Amino acid sequence: MYRCFALILLLCFTAVLQSKAFAQNAGNTINRLSTEEGLSQASISGIVQDKHGYVWVATHLGLNRYDGNSITLLKSQFNLATKHISYITLIDPDLLLVSTAFSGAYLININTLQVEQVYSGRLITNSNAFSEITSAFKIGNMLYAGIDNFLYKIDLNSKRSTLVTSFEKHSYIRALLRLDKLLLIGTNQGFFTFNFESGQLTEQQFLSAQQRNSLNSNVKLLKIDPAIGLLIGTVQGLYSIPINSKTLQLESAYTLVPELNIWDHVITPYGELIATERGVYTVDRKRQSASKLLSLKDSKFALAQSNVIDLMFDTYGNIWMATLNQGAYYWPLTSLRFKTLKAENRDFTNHNIWSIYEQSENEIWVGTDNGLLMFNGLQDTTPKHYYKNTDPKAAYATNAIYKIIAFNHIDNNVLFVETLSGLRQLNKTEDSIDLPPVKSDQKNPFLNLNWGAAVVSKNEIAFITSEGFYVYDALNKSVRPLVNLSQQLEVDSAYKFLPPLPSRKGEYLLSTERNLVSYNEHSKELTTIYEFDKQDAERFSVIDHWVYTEDGTLWLASSVDGVIALDEQSLTLKYTLKIAEGSEPQPAYQLIPDNFGYLWISSQSGLFRLNISNRQLQKFDATHGLPNSEFNAGASTTLESGVLAFGTINGVVWFSPADFLENNTSRTELAITDISLMSRSIDFYPIFLDAQPLVLNHDDLGLKIMFSNFDFSNQIIYKYRAKLTGPTSIEFNNLNSNYLFFNHLQPGEYTLLIEQLALGNQQVNDAIALSFKVEHSLFNSPLAWTIYILSVLSVVLLWLKQNSKKQRTIKRALSEMTISKQQTEMALNTTRSGIWQVNLISKTVKQRRNSDCLPIPSGTEVAILNDYFERIHPDDREHVQRVWKQFISSPTDIQLSLTYRVRGLEEPWLWYHDIGQVQSFDEKGKVKDIMGIYTNITEQKATDLRATILGEAFSQVSDWILILDADLQPLSVNASFCHAFELDENNAVKALSFKRFTKVVGYKKLNSLLKRIQRLGPNQHIRQELTVKTSHQVAHPIHLSINAISKDNRQIEHYVIVISDLTEQKQAESELRYLANFDALTKLPNRNLMLQHIEFALHNAQSSERNCALLFIDLDKFKPINDAYGHHTGDQLLIKITERISRILPGNCVLGRQSGDEFIVLVKDVRSPHKLSELATKLLECLPKKIEIGGITMSISASIGVAMYPFDAQTPEMLIRNADIAMIHAKQAGRNGFKFFTTQMNTQFSRKLTLENALKTAYRDEQIYNHYQPIVNIISGRVVGVELLMRWQYEGENVSPIDFIPISEEVGLIELMTEQALKRALRELHEFIESDSEFYLSLNLSAVHILKSDIAQNLVNILHSFNLSTSVLRLEITESSLMEDTDKAKRSLTSLKSAGFVLLLDDFGTGYSSLTYLNQFPIDIIKIDQGFVRKMDSLNSNKSIIRTIYLLAESLQMSCIAEGVENTEQLAFLKELGCYYMQGYYFSKPVNAEDLAKIMEQKL
Repeated sequence: MYRCFALILLLCFTAVLQSKAFAQNAGNTINRLSTEEGLSQASISGIVQDKHGYVWVATHLGLNRYDGNSITLLKSQFNLATKHISYITLIDPDLLLVSTAFSGAYLININTLQVEQVYSGRLITNSNAFSEITSAFKIGNMLYAGIDNFLYKIDLNSKRSTLVTSFEKHSYIRALLRLDKLLLIGTNQGFFTFNFESGQLTEQQFLSAQQRNSLNSNVKLLKIDPAIGLLIGTVQGLYSIPINSKTLQLESAYTLVPELNIWDHVITPYGELIATERGVYTVDRKRQSASKLLSLKDSKFALAQSNVIDLMFDTYGNIWMATLNQGAYYWPLTSLRFKTLKAENRDFTNHNIWSIYEQSENEIWVGTDNGLLMFNGLQDTTPKHYYKNTDPKAAYATNAIYKIIAFNHIDNNVLFVETLSGLRQLNKTEDSIDLPPVKSDQKNPFLNLNWGAAVVSKNEIAFITSEGFYVYDALNKSVRPLVNLSQQLEVDSAYKFLPPLPSRKGEYLLSTERNLVSYNEHSKELTTIYEFDKQDAERFSVIDHWVYTEDGTLWLASSVDGVIALDEQSLTLKYTLKIAEGSEPQPAYQLIPDNFGYLWISSQSGLFRLNISNRQLQKFDATHGLPNSEFNAGASTTLESGVLAFGTINGVVWFSPADFLENNTSRTELAITDISLMSRSIDFYPIFLDAQPLVLNHDDLGLKIMFSNFDFSNQIIYKYRAKLTGPTSIEFNNLNSNYLFFNHLQPGEYTLLIEQLALGNQQVNDAIALSFKVEHSLFNSPLAWTIYILSVLSVVLLWLKQNSKKQRTIKRALSEMTISKQQTEMALNTTRSGIWQVNLISKTVKQRRNSDCLPIPSGTEVAILNDYFERIHPDDREHVQRVWKQFISSPTDIQLSLTYRVRGLEEPWLWYHDIGQVQSFDEKGKVKDIMGIYTNITEQKATDLRATILGEAFSQVSDWILILDADLQPLSVNASFCHAFELDENNAVKALSFKRFTKVVGYKKLNSLLKRIQRLGPNQHIRQELTVKTSHQVAHPIHLSINAISKDNRQIEHYVIVISDLTEQKQAESELRYLANFDALTKLPNRNLMLQHIEFALHNAQSSERNCALLFIDLDKFKPINDAYGHHTGDQLLIKITERISRILPGNCVLGRQSGDEFIVLVKDVRSPHKLSELATKLLECLPKKIEIGGITMSISASIGVAMYPFDAQTPEMLIRNADIAMIHAKQAGRNGFKFFTTQMNTQFSRKLTLENALKTAYRDEQIYNHYQPIVNIISGRVVGVELLMRWQYEGENVSPIDFIPISEEVGLIELMTEQALKRALRELHEFIESDSEFYLSLNLSAVHILKSDIAQNLVNILHSFNLSTSVLRLEITESSLMEDTDKAKRSLTSLKSAGFVLLLDDFGTGYSSLTYLNQFPIDIIKIDQGFVRKMDSLNSNKSIIRTIYLLAESLQMSCIAEGVENTEQLAFLKELGCYYMQGYYFSKPVNAEDLAKIMEQKL
């Protein structure tokens, strides 16, 4: 019955949970560009925006260009990506001047990105001293540049420089500006003018002698303002010199802003701003002062310094700020349009706004969750507080004010307010609140719970109670029930009354959970104004507000359908406007039309402005300056001044709609910012498409087109639509990203249209079109296809001609075949051969040999084919059948040839050799008849078999074999011998001669061998290794074996010489030696050889007193590439990387492979660390370039560590180790970077490594011990359980769990340590568990445990081993562990819950604090974080948070345990709240089991 009342309560609790989240949203509108966002370095020297919209950011390590989506480093032959940029300025719309600290100055054409050097960086040729341009100004074709204490002019055509004038030695020029015939010059020692005509340099004093000092004489800024003259910014103040007739009026100079250090000055539509050491200030010219507008210390980034050294106002209203070493920041000044009204006195003040009412211009009433605030105007911050609840222990929102109603014509001192209990009457003078008075003869309905009140006429308020609908007359204090309405409409479904519609005056407009209805009290008719199509089971479907606009539209704000537009007269639906945040539609709360044709809409996720004429929707949220993005229903009004006011959960937002009428003429248009290919590189620049058409090759892959509108602060809100038309047509709708990617496009002409869409109606705000062409391949072009067709026609004609000729040839061949057949028959009759014929249709074979092989009648030639196959030898049968099937299934011109054995009737096995060919085919083209000849080769086979066996064995031996007779004459050689000595096998024996042997072996060696052979006795042998020379190889190592063969052991019959080729063996030995020192894949020196190189280099460096260094290179994310594409691709990538590194390294470097994807570079002679930085930078720039392997294009970066000798190490091993440590720090810093080794790195690494090893030992030796902190029921004073906490001492000192728990997770020990600690606890607490059945142990689980699928079973097994049930063990899970993998976590917790474990959500409120976890995961108990409890005495908001968490847990049927209770005040508060389970130092610190036993005996 109280469903609407429940909605109000739900809104209250939601506001509490989110109020803290929005407390610091004031800085959300500031955005950052630093190294975390891709900037090359955080030390900024200047920011400019070019005419195309790009923002150029100069850093001390490279020049960056930002388009709103991505940051790119400008790459050129001058390598500005790694230079120390000290100064940048646009000297004209097309030229950007870039000055570096050590490399001179350059001009960049912003249209083509072409770079040319205009200044070498040295004032004196061949000098080692560098001087930078600190200020510049372009006049005509001359660039006037301040360099140290000199003023030069540089001819931009010839690049020749001329000295103009100079200053004192220690001076330097900081600012230049032209005024007619004068060049104004600001230096660190004063303000000067240089006359172009006379060449006279004059110091100008704009301050009196008493005012001047070294700080206000240090001029950093010169700027002409048409209104007040010349602005001079100094280290101490901003000054103005009036200008009259182009002449400086020095005597009239005055101080505009005193004291502040002025870095820059810019005038914006939102004020005149200066950059100072304290932040950004707004200049007040009338008061000649400045007030702080922004300090980056106070932003969400909480910088350590406030110094802003450069300002730039871009085309979209953002102010850009450069800092010394903390990056660049940009802030939309449009956010200043929103202002907030809220109280600064924090005593029981609540900022959750439910209602707003303006009683007069200086009297604004605001209803909050704790009473009513009355502000004296929009600037008041200390309002008067009515109906205030000062009880800190009271339930939240008990004094909430949801609506304010006033009848000033009846009583100006009385307000009617809707509270949590219903409508009440507030006396402003007495600050008292009572039930609205009712005539004595009437029953007072306000005694019951009531809600949904609204003014329905001049004196009347309609409202809802649990008993029905009523109307209260405030003038005569009477009440009347709407009986018929109560009969027609269920009270349970009623949400609230709304003011009557102008078209239905006198009726009652009522919002219900199904529809919006209007009730006519006289006719008793109930009319549906709007009905929801479907009901949302999870939230109310109600109308909160309505307004009319002059175009005849009735606008409704709904909770589920967004904004609904109805025709004012017919009430028919015009359209609905969904307000979506992600995929879920958001409720619309309040509607206010302004005087400029816009409708303002408040919602759960921000404020929207609807252009009524074109339905274009614009969203504003916390990033646009709102204090937060969540508004409240019922809280809005238009003030008498025309200001609109809306209530949020963090104050009243008010603004003037006129401030949002923007002039967009200066804004940049949507533009294509980059075009790239994966298959090749494209040097894209801003006017690339104007200079040339885009033409792609047919084999180009991975076309990526990036675009931007340069609205830097609002990129996230834009949606895009793209359409590609051409041979390949593609459409992209609702694009959130600012790029398009096409894998491969078919050849042809294309047009790409990219459209920027308006929020709400999908109207096109801006569009850009790109036409391009994809070329045809050489063999797929239209010309190629014409040639193909002509070629095919020619072939067909040729075939027809050849076919006719072939027919004549066949006839002639048939005649010749007949004659040949007759001759064959005669030949077969004289040999042991015959003809066989197979018919595959009848499966028969016709042949004369059937009678020799098959038991059939003599003379029968036809037999079953399978019967014949069954007679084939089992060893031959499979081969014969396989060849036979293959032949008949795929017949070719090649003959069938088979040799096999068949069982004979008289002889065991007969050998046959068959040949055959296909004779005919059936109608389906299958083989029908096969004919062939067989030959009985049984005798020949037996003879040849013996010779073949011996011959094959002799010929196949890889050793070289030579057989000599007794007189040492050659008898035979094998094939290997012939190959080695290039002999013809047929004439090898004849070709052998003493001369040939002499040439191969050598004269002396041959004579020695002959003598040894002659001394051999029968069956004796010689073994010897020799080196011979053959034509195949100059030096040929062999093993020689000579055997004297004798049958009777008396007389030698012949000599067998076996020569074994040892070439491969020797090569293998050589390769083993190579592999011991070189990497087999990359051919680079391995670690062993590199250690030798390093040791030699260290020795040379020590003797020559020079330095050397080692670069340790580790490829980033190589393993995913190896896993995705295979080890072969990974190996090829390593080879490509090796080649790429080798090309870059100078001659004094040695490259080696450490292991896997790690390389080391030895730099033998190091001149300076700067050279090492340049080398590392070159490597980092080169390595990520695309590499194509097997059609796959990939890119890989690297992290580099640098260690130097003798500063970082004294030995090769330590040099490699320290470079490795530096590389690990480079990888931790974000990859694709390099770090020099420092002693601090070694300390951190050693400390971590020591703890890792010690922790493993501590686990193995069970040195980790348990402490237990009691959990107390304060009602019984009894310890009901304990929380298990692991402790560890190393070398006599306690190691914090904050240190060793993450290490245990990293090395994979956390599971084992937790299991060990649990078993130890079950042993130590055995007596407590046995004596108290309700006593439990609470165990903390990490994310590693939660993501294990078998966690539940493992814990159950451990408990069963101690004969304990799951009720003994409770499990604590932190919010962060649930974020690792939500799905896995949910499955694990469900299995733990099913096993009977009680689950606790630990440290609730400190992490993500998402209510989703409480619904999604089976949590039983919430543990209130000790941070809230400990600070509740100093922060009252903590008590509200604790109360809210407790009430939330109570509403979800969960329990609460409060951590960190340290004093009686905290205990009393929690006890009064109803939270009876606590733990903390008030009861006991964590103790061991012995001390716990003493505590258990006490009553706490």
